[in-house]
Amino acid sequence: MKKKILAALMIGAITFTNMGVGALSVYAEETDGQTTDGETSDGEGQDGEEPCVHQWDTVYSVDSLMTCTEPGQISIHCTLCGESNEETVISVNAYGHSYEHFVTQATTTAAGKQYDKCEICGDVINEEVIPKASSISLAATSYVYDGTKKKPAVIVKGSDGTIIPAANYKVVYDSGLKDVGTYSVTITFRGELYSGTVTKSFTIVPKATALKSLVAGSKKLTAKWTKQAIQTTGYQVQYALNSKFSSAKTVTISKNTTVSKAISKLTSKKTYYVRIRTYKKVGTKAYYSAWSKAKSVKVK
Repeated sequence: MKKKILAALMIGAITFTNMGVGALSVYAEETDGQTTDGETSDGEGQDGEEPCVHQWDTVYSVDSLMTCTEPGQISIHCTLCGESNEETVISVNAYGHSYEHFVTQATTTAAGKQYDKCEICGDVINEEVIPKASSISLAATSYVYDGTKKKPAVIVKGSDGTIIPAANYKVVYDSGLKDVGTYSVTITFRGELYSGTVTKSFTIVPKATALKSLVAGSKKLTAKWTKQAIQTTGYQVQYALNSKFSSAKTVTISKNTTVSKAISKLTSKKTYYVRIRTYKKVGTKAYYSAWSKAKSVKVK
C-alpha cells in the first residue's frame, strides 16, 4: 500500500488541496541511497563536526506550497537536522484557478459590476462595469382620446447611452388605457444585472373641437362650435383683444351638449380673438384638449 501511494504521488495522480506547511499523512519507503534509522550519512559535518546520523521521517513534509499557478514540493526530512532527502523530492501539481462569478447589480442611481474571482487565491478576471439605468422613458407621455388602448413603449438606457435590453425588466400597465385620464406604467428590473422598480405615467386628453362662427352684436359676440360630447365634460371659451391671448378671459361651459355661447360687456368697436377647447373632469383633475384655431370678429 505504501508503495502504491508513493507511486501515485510521483506521477502526480494525487492532488493536494489546502496544503499547509507541515507533515502529510503519506508514508515513505526506504529507497536506494537513503540511510536507515541509526546510520551515518557519507561526508563530514561542517567545521569539523561529526556528520548527522540521519533519522529519516516516515511522512512527507511540505518544502514549498503550491499555488493556483505554481507547483509545490514535498520530501522526506531528517527528524534530527531537518535536511531534505533529495531522492524523495516530489513536485506537487498547481491547484489551477477555480473561478466563481460575482455580480453587484446596477440600479437607477448606481452602476454595478460583474467579475470572476478565484476561490483559492482571489485572482479577479473578466471585470466589467454594469451601467446604471439612468434614463427610463415612455415613447409618448400624452395621447388624444380616440377610443383605442394606449400602451407607450418603454425605453431604458444605461449611463453609457446604450439601450438596456427588455429582457432585463418587466413592464406592467394600468388597466383601461382608453378613456381620458392618467395611467401608470411600472418597470421592474429582473435578472442578474439590474434591480429596482420605477413608475412612469402618461395621459389621454379629450379630443378637441373647432369654432364654427363668431357673430358680432352690440358690445357682445356669440361663438358657435362643433359638439364634442365623447369623453368630455364641457368646454372653455377664451377671448382677448390680441392674437397672442395675453390678458385673456376664459368662460367655462359645464355641459358637453352646449354648442354656443354669448359673451357680453365687451368694448364697442374692438376686435376680439376667440378660441375654444374641450375638457373632462376625472375625479378632482381636469384634462384639456388643445386649443382650436382662433377666429376674430369686430363687435358693434
